[in-house]
Amino acid sequence: VVVDMPAGSYEASVAQAVASARRIIGETACQAVKLEGGVDMAAQIAAIVAEGIPVMGHIGLQPQSVNKEGGYKIKGRSRENIAALFRDAEAVEKAGAFSVVIEGTVEAVAADLTRHIAIPTIGIGASGDCGGQILVVD
Repeated sequence: VVVDMPAGSYEASVAQAVASARRIIGETACQAVKLEGGVDMAAQIAAIVAEGIPVMGHIGLQPQSVNKEGGYKIKGRSRENIAALFRDAEAVEKAGAFSVVIEGTVEAVAADLTRHIAIPTIGIGASGDCGGQILVVD
């Protein structure tokens, strides 16, 4: 079982992220936590992993940040955004995440990301070429 870390529980600092992850593990008995972000959250991911808590990353469209980005927007449509997605995927992997969710990303880009990194990818509205799929329903 993987618990999605709530918005506001990990972004402010590495210490906040570690404390929140410890609390989630302690209160839920889950096996891992998931947090949104790539390069910007690599330090948090690495610190949580260093505490022995498995982390699943989440790149591409990040639901906890949609208001900052002006709504739900598909990722991977510009060269700049594609390059940023690759940096994010690499950062999440290097930080020690055991897998990464790729959400709301152009299918070909998500497929390329899946081939580019060694950790499993889980697609949400991304690509059938991801290692697994999440279907979001009401």
